[in-house]
Amino acid sequence: MQQLHSSARSSANALKQPEFALPRRIARLVASLALAVATTVTYGQQHPTISLQAVKHNPTCVDGDDDGAPCIHDCDCDSGVCGGNIDPTNDLIANPGDVIVADFFAREWSPLGEGLRSWQVETALSLSGGGEDIAGDRGTLRVLEWPRCCRTSADCSLLSPTARCVAGACQDVPELFPYAGSLFIDSEREDYVFPGVPQIAGHTNVETPGVIRWAAVVFNPDDSPIYVPPQKYLATIALVVSDDSCGTFAVTMVLGISGTSLRPSLDPDSTPIGPVALENLTVTMASPECPCTQIIASDPPNCAIDARPPATGAGWNTFDLTYNCPDTTGAAGFEQYSVGSIPRAIPLTIGSIRSSGDHVSIELVGESPLESWTCIAFSDAVPANSGRVCFARLPGDVDQNSTTDPNDIAGLIDCVRRPTNDQCHISQCDMNRTDLCTPSDLLTLIDMLNGAGDFSEWNGATIPGPLSGTLACPSAGEIRGGQ
Repeated sequence: MQQLHSSARSSANALKQPEFALPRRIARLVASLALAVATTVTYGQQHPTISLQAVKHNPTCVDGDDDGAPCIHDCDCDSGVCGGNIDPTNDLIANPGDVIVADFFAREWSPLGEGLRSWQVETALSLSGGGEDIAGDRGTLRVLEWPRCCRTSADCSLLSPTARCVAGACQDVPELFPYAGSLFIDSEREDYVFPGVPQIAGHTNVETPGVIRWAAVVFNPDDSPIYVPPQKYLATIALVVSDDSCGTFAVTMVLGISGTSLRPSLDPDSTPIGPVALENLTVTMASPECPCTQIIASDPPNCAIDARPPATGAGWNTFDLTYNCPDTTGAAGFEQYSVGSIPRAIPLTIGSIRSSGDHVSIELVGESPLESWTCIAFSDAVPANSGRVCFARLPGDVDQNSTTDPNDIAGLIDCVRRPTNDQCHISQCDMNRTDLCTPSDLLTLIDMLNGAGDFSEWNGATIPGPLSGTLACPSAGEIRGGQ
């Protein structure tokens, strides 16, 4: 684990005792029992819970010269007021691009009348590699990059002993910057679980992939609070929804002694408080349906060239498209597709379109033409260049460079020698149409190059360019699943 950024609150800040006070432990217990009676808390009926709740939605500064500017903390604003507060909730409706501030809360941690000595929260998030995303049906939810604002270097003390305030932002926090303003414990809040007592509190990105932890422990066991309603604040995280998001996202906590836990003692052999119920945060896009906007893969693959010899009824005429949506029912209309042949302007017609899950299968009437690219375009793609896929047929073009020549023999040898998990597409190397790529395909390819037997001579054949040379794949780089 990386070093925990912490702050030991001075005992001078602890609550002072009256001159003739009862022993501290007894006084604390009496006061807690009195509060418990006043608020109708019954220890045996408590259910220890840690809850992650959205508390701000698209926060902006209120009043001041920067009114309406984005913010996370009050000190981000000239007026000292960052708005956007909402009623705390575990289920938030949001939109792409939204910023969400969520707090961790604990409640009912005293089912046996015990006090809380330490707590830890672990989430299924990570900052490694620039921030690990929470995936939804489409898009991501991730930790917001936001610096921690400050007035003086003392405001940065919870981040690191070496942190300092420079130009209104905490600096020298290398492990967390630029996320320092999005992951924090505000121990000055009135509802903080360990108010006004000496403690160590902080947060860290641990080495375990996909994990962020917050934790705090009080120095003196007599300062361990017995639960009295309402729920108490633990820590904060700020998140941002990607612009392409749709569907539902879940920010989950990880339960366990080394994960999310509540403890009455620092003794490693002591029994943790529990069982602890976890209330995770669910973020659902206002338009939960995921429209199909991009082709992300295809079979045959985008830009693939069928190098097999022509055979009646064996040419490509069925193409399977994979979309970035769970249901392609709305992407299966004839009016949504166009098909054409480049450079040979041979008329092509779509015979049928079938949708299943995230797949759409398109079948042409007849076969795609030889020595030409057949391109299928989806009209509702966003952006427009993410909805076109192209395929070609050029017998013998094993190395997929729009030209058939003796160099393709070396390409076929490479295909045959590849391991099972890295094989060429079957259309690239199955010259004798046995549905396998084997050394015998080399003999067939040589016959194709020479025009031996029943083959026409394919040596020198190309997919011609508009003026000269060859024509590369028109949709290269246009879809995530293509070249």
